[in-house]
Amino acid sequence: MQQDHFFGKVAVKAILVKDGKVLITRDSQDENLWEIPGGRLDADEPSPEDALIREVQEELGVSIRVRRMVHSQQFIHGQEGSAHLLLAYEAELCDTDAEFRPDPGEVAEMRWISKDELPKYEIYPNCHNALKVYWGLTKRGYPAKRDG
Repeated sequence: MQQDHFFGKVAVKAILVKDGKVLITRDSQDENLWEIPGGRLDADEPSPEDALIREVQEELGVSIRVRRMVHSQQFIHGQEGSAHLLLAYEAELCDTDAEFRPDPGEVAEMRWISKDELPKYEIYPNCHNALKVYWGLTKRGYPAKRDG
């Protein structure tokens, strides 16, 4: 039996935690959907964690410390139609008093939200799943089912 193996892009995302809340961002190209900060792993980067540190620095202008992987999920990118693998990590600010300097070309808005606020936001499904796993709202290792 012939099997196709995964061939696609790797997205690294930070579940950035501060005072019990998680940071979500709204992309400057999309008025409706929120996500968690991060980007793509470049081919020459030594690890997904290094890529995540770089991506958050570029997007938000802050340094982070990566704590642990929380969630992984294969998905088809809505706009590109190509296979992606999401790796979501719990992270924290290196300096809790750091001043965010978001890149206006990438980040239109930022908000710290609690678990109870999650249902109020329309979040990309893969990021939504990662947050649900982080907050224990679904079983670890299994993507959360979307309502509807």
